[in-house]
Amino acid sequence: SPASLLWRLDGVNIPNPNHFSSLGPSGGPVSMLNTNLLAKSDFMSGAFPAEYANALGSVFDLRLRKGNDEKHEFLTQIGFNGVEVGAEGPYSKKSKASYLVNYRYSLFGIMSNIGFEIAGTPYYQDFTFKTDIPVGKKGNLSFWTIGGKSNITFLGKDVDTEKGDAYGDENTNTRVNFETGVAALSYEHRFSDKTYGKITLSGSRTYQNFKGDSVLYQAESKTILSEIPQEEAQFTNKKLSLNATINHKINAKNKISGGIIVDLNRFDLSNTTLYPSLVSQRNTDGETMLSQGYVQWKHRFSQNLTLNAGLTALHYELNNKTAIEPRLGLSYVLNDRSTLNLAYGLHSNLQPLLLYFYQTQNANGSYSLTNKDLGFTRSHHIVLGYERNLTENLRLKVETYYQSLFDVPIEKTAGFYSVLVEGADFNPINKDNLVNKGTGRNYGIEMTLEKYFSNNYYFLVTGSLFDSKYKGSDGVDRNTPFNGHYVFNVLAGKDIL
Repeated sequence: SPASLLWRLDGVNIPNPNHFSSLGPSGGPVSMLNTNLLAKSDFMSGAFPAEYANALGSVFDLRLRKGNDEKHEFLTQIGFNGVEVGAEGPYSKKSKASYLVNYRYSLFGIMSNIGFEIAGTPYYQDFTFKTDIPVGKKGNLSFWTIGGKSNITFLGKDVDTEKGDAYGDENTNTRVNFETGVAALSYEHRFSDKTYGKITLSGSRTYQNFKGDSVLYQAESKTILSEIPQEEAQFTNKKLSLNATINHKINAKNKISGGIIVDLNRFDLSNTTLYPSLVSQRNTDGETMLSQGYVQWKHRFSQNLTLNAGLTALHYELNNKTAIEPRLGLSYVLNDRSTLNLAYGLHSNLQPLLLYFYQTQNANGSYSLTNKDLGFTRSHHIVLGYERNLTENLRLKVETYYQSLFDVPIEKTAGFYSVLVEGADFNPINKDNLVNKGTGRNYGIEMTLEKYFSNNYYFLVTGSLFDSKYKGSDGVDRNTPFNGHYVFNVLAGKDIL
């Protein structure tokens, strides 16, 4: 589920960086992250190191590149994702300080504005800026910000009932607006050849506004009789964060690192059903804090065998829940071409914020927060992998994994529901009276064949066979919405210039 994905940008845990993304799931059809601005990205799908926490399924760790510190460059680009302009360069010829800036606007939004009629036109725009400033010979100061706005409207009268619509419904009008912004200031310092540290202060804000109407038609002519306001929601989440890390190389065989991450969240959640009856689903504001501390140790037993061990601890102030997570990885070099890897991790994930504050209406008309005391969803990860360099530029990787999930929120009474089914759509989770008693499991095998760029071409072939199940409170094994059983991808490119 994308709801169990952790996004990280330049060492900061960030909110979902996608346009049209709801608070909770990590999906979204258009990314605010511009590939022209990325230096590298690491996608970890299980048993990841101790510095990554509050994630079950995967981690997407990305880095923004530095601007060109030698000459100015400018970019104009038109593509399916939008029209964009960008610039980068040094502040002066003598300085190694640089900047990087980019702005993008929806292509379909522009087409609609100049007269093309497109039902459900997606409007979005995003902005990215980064600057890096050397501080003496051992320090570097960096500031970056990324922000985006998006909105879309689906009107029932525009839905083609014969062809169907993946998002719209003929009986409903839907209007949604989204805003996301993140900014961070960091300082990295190298104390010696063996020790360096980094401290980052960051802030983020996400905003979502939703309005829905129930559309009533005249049966024969399909004329709209009335558009009745049905539901409205407004969710705001603000976060201030402190990240501090320290890395020290003890000797040729040992390296240790550690850090803390403190997130202070301020939220304002309002969600009301207006028709056919007035029901307040959420109506709360307040603040809470998530704290993480971790330590990691890398030890070389020999030239062939390497150990990566770690421990991380999480504490959630909202309901005073704590999770301790050990991590362990072994890597063994079989020969100059082949490597065998084995890893284990215990992982924990908070519930989506909207789930904690879904209200249950009592018989006397008052409301109770029956989900507020929910603990972490937890899982054991075991991963076994084999890598082999077939040639200088051709690599084969095979990996098998098993994930056992427990403490999953399910209903108190016998039923099929589990939080593990969430993330397949953009709707908030409207379930109450949940308890951490559910289970689930994911297992499979993956293959990757990758040819690095050489002789003017490259390719990447990936395949996965897997099974994804969960159990609700009725004890029945069911497929999750993500149980496609197999995935196969081919990517190739050739330089023809």
